[in-house]
Amino acid sequence: MKKHISCIAVCLTAFVAFQARAIDQYLNDTISEHVLTNLTISKEESFWEIFKTTYNGNSTKLFWNGLNPLRVGRTLTRFPDQSDQFRSQIDDAAKSATRHSFEYSFREAFLDSPGMIWLKDRSDPLAVFFKSSIGNVTEEEIDSQDVTYRPAPDSFWRSLYKEGIKYGVRPFRTSPYVFVGYALGDKRDPIVLFNLRYFPAKEDVELMTSFPLTPSASFQVGTSYEVGRHGWEPGMTVKLNWELPNFGAVFLGWGSSGGNFFAGCTMPF
Repeated sequence: MKKHISCIAVCLTAFVAFQARAIDQYLNDTISEHVLTNLTISKEESFWEIFKTTYNGNSTKLFWNGLNPLRVGRTLTRFPDQSDQFRSQIDDAAKSATRHSFEYSFREAFLDSPGMIWLKDRSDPLAVFFKSSIGNVTEEEIDSQDVTYRPAPDSFWRSLYKEGIKYGVRPFRTSPYVFVGYALGDKRDPIVLFNLRYFPAKEDVELMTSFPLTPSASFQVGTSYEVGRHGWEPGMTVKLNWELPNFGAVFLGWGSSGGNFFAGCTMPF
């Protein structure tokens, strides 16, 4: 036990020292740059200012994801004669959206806070892992079995399109997993985007693929494989999303589970 405690203490000490050194180097470089540009130093936003900004965006997307008419309609078709079950599903969706709005906003604000600015422009493997594990919150909203349009997952695909690669762990979820996202093809114009998840506890695998057709349209395929105690049980969804400026989005979706087919559109309000 003492060896584990001492090991943890050494790791924490090394991390603090590394962070302090990186911050010091960043500040020195920043101050030198500002001296060369007539000392025009910009004021950084505080943690709570960043939190409020990110919360407004996250809450809008997450409440739409969980309570938009399309998902409510799907829930109603699952429980047509069970009003208690229907209300319970809607209550759970609202609670989840509220909880994740605070959690995601806190994590993003932490990464963008002045104390972590030294990490923002780093692109080494450890920095990418750290930023992807704490941030990239919209990755958690991707559902390989969802056939409807949702804005939060599309935000992740757009981010992956620009950055090229993301990887990390989600240790605090009900079902923890590791993930890696990769943009295949030319760095400026990739032809396909992948996001692979592995759930060690369940031994399940999920693979989500997005093919950018135009800047506002994509063809997406989601697959999941249950390879644990249930044996090999694959599932698949296919959908086409098309975002329309000043209108909303149009989508077509099909799922192998029950052969569900959905088509619809969303409108801004």
